[in-house]
Amino acid sequence: MLDMVNVLTNYKCGELDFGIPGAVFNLVHYVVLIIQIVVPILLIIWGMLDFAKGLTKGKDEDIKAGQKTFISRLIVAVVVFLVVTVVNLMVGIVANVNADSGNGEPKQSTMTKCISCFVKGTKDNPDCVAG
Repeated sequence: MLDMVNVLTNYKCGELDFGIPGAVFNLVHYVVLIIQIVVPILLIIWGMLDFAKGLTKGKDEDIKAGQKTFISRLIVAVVVFLVVTVVNLMVGIVANVNADSGNGEPKQSTMTKCISCFVKGTKDNPDCVAG
């Protein structure tokens, strides 16, 4: 019963209060995590199957085509796995991360905190505050 109440709790990203339920942050977190893990594994498996098909046919052009497909799918799998990291890096560069917080330490921008809520979820994430 308490979990039902916690689903309805709204979270804030830094100073902004969008009234987004924590369940939305957690759902996006799990979807991103599944995409980051399952898609590269599937691409590698499909690439290995294509390569194996080329090997079973025994022709040099089939083997080279299977090898080319396997390498391209391997590259796509690495890109899919790293896309979240690249997006976080770009947002960190574009966002005003070096703004002064008043006590001499740089403060993290609100945009970076919101993306952190979506990527990491709300559990044990200090950037997402129940509001």
